[in-house]
Amino acid sequence: MNRTAPLVMAACAALLAPRAPGAEGVPMDMAGPVRARCDDPAGASLVRVVVVRGWARSQHATAAAAFTAHLTDVRGTLLQVIEVLLDEGHEAVVARIGDVCPALTVAVGDAAARFVRRNLPRLPAVFLLVRDRDAAGVAHDGQRGLTGVLLRLSPALQVDVVRRTLPRIRRVGTLCGGPATCALAREIAEAGRARDLVVEIAHVRSGGASRAAVVRMRPRVDALWLLPDRIAGHASLILYALRWRIPTITFEPRFMRRGAVLSVSPDFVDQGRQAAVLAARVLDGAPPTALPVEWPRKPFVAINRPAAALTRVALATDALDAADEVVP
Repeated sequence: MNRTAPLVMAACAALLAPRAPGAEGVPMDMAGPVRARCDDPAGASLVRVVVVRGWARSQHATAAAAFTAHLTDVRGTLLQVIEVLLDEGHEAVVARIGDVCPALTVAVGDAAARFVRRNLPRLPAVFLLVRDRDAAGVAHDGQRGLTGVLLRLSPALQVDVVRRTLPRIRRVGTLCGGPATCALAREIAEAGRARDLVVEIAHVRSGGASRAAVVRMRPRVDALWLLPDRIAGHASLILYALRWRIPTITFEPRFMRRGAVLSVSPDFVDQGRQAAVLAARVLDGAPPTALPVEWPRKPFVAINRPAAALTRVALATDALDAADEVVP
């Protein structure tokens, strides 16, 4: 048993244990619609939602703020959203959740999802900004009320954005070092086949091998597509590719600002709103296990216009107007 599990059991015992009729408090019925309520001082029924953030990262804060704002719009005034950070200490988080009487927990990021899954197994939960639901341990197991929005965009949506923004790009090269990145590269290649985009994958084991692979692929590809990878996704490859006038596609706007032509990344504001829609459905009575885990629905598209000019890559006529961010 994990070291915080006894603390959770002690802090939440009064909240989660069934109560006899007439007992103080309101019973939690996990098998049916969520009815967890705490009375506010005025006697109105107040729904409380706890948002657990794993890290004090700006993306997590942005998504959490969008979630709170959208859920408040949907549910109205009889809602209280309480936010806690895991770096406050697990004991402190457990104590706060035990005092809150939440109808729902929301986990932002992998660490928060693992914490909620392990320590609050009887509370319904929604997650967002989770990279891999299996790695975070949030796959459905038939006993855990859990659904949410993954962090990364679907391969099909990523390819669609690339094809729409850079219509003359027909062949791209990509590099992978780790198994997760190589699996993602294969998924993108499969999506590309259905969308008239050829994806050439080079397996590399070092920064030097990555640069050599770029040079080898140069005669055959129209662009380099960098994926999240400690070895093969380093920002230095963007500048290296620019030396050879190879346009680069990347996965974060900050790399676009360093010289990549195009960045296709999740829209963290929209992810927060998307998770709020799922949360509202759970609060309205939908079992979380009946709600499929979702891909992000909206990409954040950023374009570096000078890099496009330098590498002589043609942008779609409406690309700049459609982008979320443009380096002029």
